[in-house]
Amino acid sequence: MRLTTMALAVTWLGACQSDEIRMSHMSTLQEQTRGVVVMDHGLRIQAAMQDTTCIFRTLDGGFIRDHDLPTNDERIVDTYDGEILGASAQGIHLVNRGEDVAITEVVDARLWSGGVVSLHETVEGCTVSWNRDEHISVPQELCDAPAITADPRDGTLFVGLPGETSRIDRDGLASFDSGADLVSWDRATQLVYMAVSGERTVWATDINGVPAWSATTPAPVTALTHMGDRGLVLLMLDAGEGEGRFYILDGETGSLNSEHDAPGSEVEIDLSQDGTTLAVTLETEVHFFDITAGGEEPKERDTVGSAPDPIMVD
Repeated sequence: MRLTTMALAVTWLGACQSDEIRMSHMSTLQEQTRGVVVMDHGLRIQAAMQDTTCIFRTLDGGFIRDHDLPTNDERIVDTYDGEILGASAQGIHLVNRGEDVAITEVVDARLWSGGVVSLHETVEGCTVSWNRDEHISVPQELCDAPAITADPRDGTLFVGLPGETSRIDRDGLASFDSGADLVSWDRATQLVYMAVSGERTVWATDINGVPAWSATTPAPVTALTHMGDRGLVLLMLDAGEGEGRFYILDGETGSLNSEHDAPGSEVEIDLSQDGTTLAVTLETEVHFFDITAGGEEPKERDTVGSAPDPIMVD
C-alpha cells in the first residue's frame, strides 16, 4: 500500500532544500541481530549475533569475519571514527581496540571523541559516566529511557523519555519541555531531532532545547535517525498493514525532501556517517540501501572492498 503524502506543517523555514535523495536496495542479510551499525565509509556493518559479533559487506550481505566478545549477550550500540562499541552485562567493549571496561548494569552507551559516555546503574542509582574519570548522578527514571544520543565532540548525552528530554553534561542535567522516545543528534546541523513512537509529529531543537522547527507527518513515526554528513533526518512511517515508508526531511527546516518504499515499519535504522549507506534491521533480516543525491554516482563497492577492514583484537 502506498502512503498518500500530506502537506507538512512546518513552523520555521530557513536554508535551501537539499537535493532529492534516491535510495537503491542492494542486498538482504538473513540473520537475527542484536544491534547493527554501519561503519563510517558505508562498505561494512558490524552486528551482534548469537554468541558472537560479525562484519558483513553492505553490497551483497556477504560475511567477512567474526569477533568474539567476553559474553554471549552483547549488543553492538555505536560506531564513531572507525571504532565499534559493544555493551553487555559485563560492561562496554571497544571492539577494534580489544578493550573491555567493566561497568555494572549498563543501560546504553555512545562513543565520543574522548572515549565512551555510558548510562548505567550503580549502588547510588542511575549514573552517567565519561570513561572512568567523570561521573554524575541523574534521576532514576533516566535508566529506563528508551532512547539516547550523544554529541561526539564532547560527550554531551541526550536522553529521551515520554515526559521530557534531558541534556546531560559535566555541569549537570537540563530538561527540555517536550518528551520523546526517539532522539538523534546531528553533527551536520547541530540539532537534536525528536519524535514519539506512534505519533505524527517530529521536531528539532538546538542543544539547549530551543525549538528550530516542527513538522507533521502523514502517518505515525516508528524510527528516526540523522543522515550523516547530509544534514537530513530520516523517518520510518507506519503505512499500515505492516508496510513502512521512508520519509526524509531537511534537517535545518523540516521541509520534505523525498519519500520511498521501505521493507517494513517496525525496524531499527542506521546510516554511515558519509550518508551513502543505510541498514534497516527487522526481526530476522537486515536490508542494505545505497543512497545518492543530485548528480552523485552510487558508492564504489566490490566484494573485496575498497577500504581496509579494521584490525580487531580478541
